Amino acid sequence: MTDLIQISFSDIEAHQKCARRFYYEQRMRMGALPAARSSANNIGTLMHSLLEGATEGGIDPESARALFDRERLAEGERERILKACQTIQDSDDYAEVMAGAGIRCERPFFLALPDHPTRFLKGFIDIQSTREDGSLLILDYKSGTREASARDYEEQARCYALVGLADGHPEVEVRFIRPEVLAGGAPQVFSLGPFSQQDRADIETALVATIHKMQEAGPDADTADTAAHPWACEGCLIDRSACPRGR
Repeated sequence: MTDLIQISFSDIEAHQKCARRFYYEQRMRMGALPAARSSANNIGTLMHSLLEGATEGGIDPESARALFDRERLAEGERERILKACQTIQDSDDYAEVMAGAGIRCERPFFLALPDHPTRFLKGFIDIQSTREDGSLLILDYKSGTREASARDYEEQARCYALVGLADGHPEVEVRFIRPEVLAGGAPQVFSLGPFSQQDRADIETALVATIHKMQEAGPDADTADTAAHPWACEGCLIDRSACPRGR
C-alpha cells in the first residue's frame, strides 16, 4: 500500500466521515460508485466557475449563457445559480475581500508538511486578499442548504490558515459563505479565526496526527457515524460483509 503523499481536505473529510470507506476507496484504490450529481453539487461547481471569472462589472452574461448551454441547464437552475452568485457579490464579506490587495481567485496551493520530506497538502482557495495590516482574508463559497455549523468547517479553516501562515501572513481569517441560506436577507457566514503565527505549530501537529490516522486506516477501521454524516454511505461500494452497517 502506497504512502499518502498528496493530501487534500476532501481526503481528510472522507476519512472523518467513514475511515473504512476511506481505506477501501482511497488507500486500496477501489474507486467509488458513479453517482448522479446532485443539484447542490452542480450549483456549487458552476457557481465557482462563474465567480472565478467575475469582474468589477459582475458576471459576464454571455459567458454564463455559454456555460449553462453546455451543461443543458433548465431555466430554473440557471436562475438559481445566478441568484447564488449575485448574493455572494452583494455581501459585505465579498466587498471586504475585494477591497484588499493581491486578490487571488481559485488559488491553487501545494504545501509541504513537516512530518515527511515529500508529503504535501494540496487544494484550491476560492478567493483571498491581503488587508492593510498584512493579515489574510479567505472567503470560501459553499452551495446547498443542509443544516451546518461553524464546527463543520473547522478542519478546512485550519488547512487554509496553514497555507496563509506559511506564506508569511501574521494572521489569517477564513469565512465560509452560504448564499442559499439567508438570514435577514444576508447569506449565512461562518467566520473562523483569526489564526496567528503562534497557532501554526499546533495546526501542523493536529494535521499531521490526522494524516497518520488516515495512513493507518485498514479494513477494520471505524465506519460512518450516520448521525453526524447522514450522507456518508451514499454511493459506497463496500461489500455488505465488510461493513457492519450493511449486515
